[in-house]
Amino acid sequence: MTARPSASKFPTASDHRATLTTALPLGISYVGVELIGITDSIMLGRLSTDALSAAGLALSIFNVILVAG
Repeated sequence: MTARPSASKFPTASDHRATLTTALPLGISYVGVELIGITDSIMLGRLSTDALSAAGLALSIFNVILVAG
């Protein structure tokens, strides 16, 4: 028995639903991480410029580790 070729090469609604089911929680968590970084910058900026620069350096190192992971 041979497989019948599909009528369309475009993704179906169930394909889109499966992609969103996976991608939406990941996108929401990424936005949450960015909002925490913005909040940290606002709070540390009021403390001192040294604290803000140290947090910026630590965040950039963390982002490299996050992307590599």
